[in-house]
Amino acid sequence: MTFAFVPSDAFNLEGKVLEPAPVIKFEKTFDMNVSYFEKEVTFEQKIKLKGKKAVVKGTVEFMACSDRQCLPPAVTEFLIPVH
Repeated sequence: MTFAFVPSDAFNLEGKVLEPAPVIKFEKTFDMNVSYFEKEVTFEQKIKLKGKKAVVKGTVEFMACSDRQCLPPAVTEFLIPVH
């Protein structure tokens, strides 16, 4: 999973996107260790506002897999108002 943020004059990114530790399991189907999150997950990105508010825009690219196959990567846009 990767995040891309649209640069803005309203804020600065502070550090990298934080994520919890994933589940890591050996999958015989893929013959390798696979890391994943179950049900739901929260990612955090600290920002430093330059004013009183901002809108954080960007994209998140991710992929979903079953025990037999993986879907092609998908890209979803996001827009988060910050006050």
